[in-house]
Amino acid sequence: MKRGLAFVCWVIILSAQAANAVPVTINDTFIGGRPNFVAGAGAVIPPNYLDTVRANYGSSDIIGHADSFDVTSMSVDLIGSNTLSVVIHSTFFDNIGELGIGLGDLFISTDGWNPVADTTQDYIGNGEDWEIAVSLDNYNALAGNLNAYNVVANNIVQSWVDPPAPGLARLYRGEQEVRYAANGEQSIGGGNWVVDTVANTLTLNVVFGQDFADIGGAVWGFHWVMTCGNDVIEGATSIPEPGTFALLLAGLGAAAARRRRRTA
Repeated sequence: MKRGLAFVCWVIILSAQAANAVPVTINDTFIGGRPNFVAGAGAVIPPNYLDTVRANYGSSDIIGHADSFDVTSMSVDLIGSNTLSVVIHSTFFDNIGELGIGLGDLFISTDGWNPVADTTQDYIGNGEDWEIAVSLDNYNALAGNLNAYNVVANNIVQSWVDPPAPGLARLYRGEQEVRYAANGEQSIGGGNWVVDTVANTLTLNVVFGQDFADIGGAVWGFHWVMTCGNDVIEGATSIPEPGTFALLLAGLGAAAARRRRRTA
């Protein structure tokens, strides 16, 4: 009897683990191309200044100060069949609004992740195509609501910075996908987001109107960056097949039935 009870408990534990997979951590190993600059009125910029910027920052993970812009990791958690939770870790989250720089939206590729092999050359003109954008309702607050949209390429907003004071130049990483400007598209999912300025995290919770398996393929890619593009994070995670959990539970149930027959 005790052995049977122990087996049932084991089945319950495995069932819970199957229904709530361990979040996947994507560490920031992506660089992102197109170091750029914008100059204020009256700034004296040498003719080769852009070449100098790209030579100095082309292989840099971060443009600017790590205390202000470093993105370290992204945790992706698939809950049930249609709920996504993404937690981004960055020193930027207690500096929102610094130099006019705000939060970005989350971009998702539902047909795999295929960045440029040398990611120092990866930008909107040659990198991954994104199928879904998760758009925030306020880019300078600490919490709010969000909507997910099927991406229309012309609605993607590229990275930028506000013009600096006269005579000065400001560096940033150009031509990165930073926000999505929905233009009448119907939302395919909704949810909420929150910034924790102590833990330095941005958490996005999205409930889609369809199951993951009906939206895309077996591997999804993710992309996030603040509006200046100063530290891009990209990576991928696998999406469980819809029958995986059901097959596991069916197998465990059959094993339990056989055990009961043997002990009867």
